[in-house]
Amino acid sequence: MSKEIYIDEDGVGTKEPAALGLQFPCDMPMKVIGVNSTDFEKAVWDIIEQHQLGVFVEDIQSKLSREGTYCSISFHFLAETRAQVDALYIDLTANEFVKWVL
Repeated sequence: MSKEIYIDEDGVGTKEPAALGLQFPCDMPMKVIGVNSTDFEKAVWDIIEQHQLGVFVEDIQSKLSREGTYCSISFHFLAETRAQVDALYIDLTANEFVKWVL
């Protein structure tokens, strides 16, 4: 098993990749796409609430695809750490109703 070494902006080797080029805390936009259903919308909302992101229902935007097959749910939250973003991404992508997370 090989170990990857990442070089940070100062030329110093680290064991962790750069945090998406972001400095935390920061405003993090996220878009979640799934098959258009109330199950999908409820699943995404439940995950958002579980992670206690401080997102309110009125801050979430939903949009249907041209033919209504898919739904995208967009929201922003204050990301405190890379670990917080990673945990949210893992939980969203693990959900059976979620197809893509951007």
